[in-house]
Amino acid sequence: MMDNKITGSFILLALFMADGINDTLSSEVRKIISKNYIVKLLIVYLLTFFTINFTASKSDILIDHLIDSSIIFVIFVLSIKSHTYIFVVVCSLIIINHIVNTHVKYLDDLNEKNENEYNNYLWLSRLIPFSIVGISVAGFLYKIYTMRNGRRSIINYLLTDH
Repeated sequence: MMDNKITGSFILLALFMADGINDTLSSEVRKIISKNYIVKLLIVYLLTFFTINFTASKSDILIDHLIDSSIIFVIFVLSIKSHTYIFVVVCSLIIINHIVNTHVKYLDDLNEKNENEYNNYLWLSRLIPFSIVGISVAGFLYKIYTMRNGRRSIINYLLTDH
């Protein structure tokens, strides 16, 4: 079940890296999106919600899907509000996790597989999502700790562009 979520995150990351959809929007829509950070976050959440559902092998219960999408969205926001290198590490781990999960599926489909190799990759595919969450949260907390200027609340920091 978590494979679908990480694959959805990989597709979301690919969409952002491509950045090709901006030119297809009208100038009025681009203006609204560029001036309103909350609209940007809403678009990211909707992309997360629909890309994860797109990659699912079977339909999830709506509440479970909403919770999973929200968790991934929060991890994304925490990582982009951290230092840039934290975001790069998290993106790299998402890509690595996608590669490892693909290899686990490949090993799973083999008739004669090396059980030791399979268990190692399976363990790694379970460890990486926890690492992604831990690094995102730790990076965000470190960023908040180093900001300590007292002028902005955490909610204000999360919901504004700067």
